Amino acid sequence: MNLIFAFLATALLVVRALSRNSLTTAGILSAVLTALVHALHPWNLPFVLLITFYALAIRATRVKHEVKAKLTVSSSGGPGGEGARNHVQVLANSFVASALILVHCYQLGVISPRGFAQRKDICFHGDIWVIGIIANYASTLGDTLSSELGILSKTPPVLITTLRKTPPGTNGGVTLLGVLAGGAGSAIIGLVSVVLLPYCPLPVDGHGIHLPEGQAYVSPGNSGNDGPTWGIKEKALFVAFVTVIGVFGSLLDSLLGAVFQKSVVDIRTQKIVEGPNGVTVLVQPSSPHLSARARIHSQLDQTPQSAAAAIPASAVASESARHRSAVAVEKDDALEHKQEHEHSRTVISGSRWGVLNNNEVNFAMAILISMGAMVVWRMAGMVGCDSCSGVIG
Repeated sequence: MNLIFAFLATALLVVRALSRNSLTTAGILSAVLTALVHALHPWNLPFVLLITFYALAIRATRVKHEVKAKLTVSSSGGPGGEGARNHVQVLANSFVASALILVHCYQLGVISPRGFAQRKDICFHGDIWVIGIIANYASTLGDTLSSELGILSKTPPVLITTLRKTPPGTNGGVTLLGVLAGGAGSAIIGLVSVVLLPYCPLPVDGHGIHLPEGQAYVSPGNSGNDGPTWGIKEKALFVAFVTVIGVFGSLLDSLLGAVFQKSVVDIRTQKIVEGPNGVTVLVQPSSPHLSARARIHSQLDQTPQSAAAAIPASAVASESARHRSAVAVEKDDALEHKQEHEHSRTVISGSRWGVLNNNEVNFAMAILISMGAMVVWRMAGMVGCDSCSGVIG
């Protein structure tokens, strides 16, 4: 794509991230690296998909942020809500697409061990790697909008595995509003794709939709201007395909979250406890108070040594009394601490196999959906690139 445009767009994103505090420093660096990888592709589509995902995800995060912050609580004790995203969150949503872009660029000869070469004569003929890239952003944007907007639903979410009602913010909780929001996000990715894809003529010989008799298929590398292009029907079907893939990805993320990610609820408030930047929440929160034993040692350490040396008998008697008092205080504090903190949090889902955090669930979903979309595309016979025909299956 146009590297000057990519540079300017990336610079604007960095400025916006800094002004809105939407990304951490590490998050900005990883986002810039991701943008550079997307800009290597000869088409504008991958980079625009990245920009579309970022813009809509940040916008969805800010929709009624104050309301959403009151629906959950932070593991640190404050209100919930998403803060600045870090590098792990950025890569969890974009790493799969970046890897597929590099593979496709290598296949097209854009990048090689000898360096980088600009290619502007390449058209879309059903490349399987491109389908994976589009599916990645359809699923990740769909999941992001589903999470950020679905939590605002007037009806309580239900756990996808049991269909029982669950608190807002529960991993694996789904609402109709969330599903519709995810579908809208996926459809946007599909629309952006059909607008920006540089189509080749439709393939023949059983690969996809047949061309009318007498019209030949233009081989990869040809601009495709001398042959037929995708019609409105084919583009509409492609948008529908991308939308379904995205919605399925959002639901798969919910399923993975319900099974493999723990959802921790604060018993006193009955709200979901969120970890910073998608990390796993500890079931037993650490106490901010100084322990009774620590306070006792602190008090003992403050005893002047000169006084103990001057009146040893009194010091011994005083020390014995203080020791008995300290033991009683320690027992009282231990009981108070137990009553205050014991079982203040509990796991309501994912207790058996909850080994993943939110970022790992997102990454696993992105891999499965991208690979799954590529397999479906291949099985449907829509791969028009001869060099791609043996990649999967």
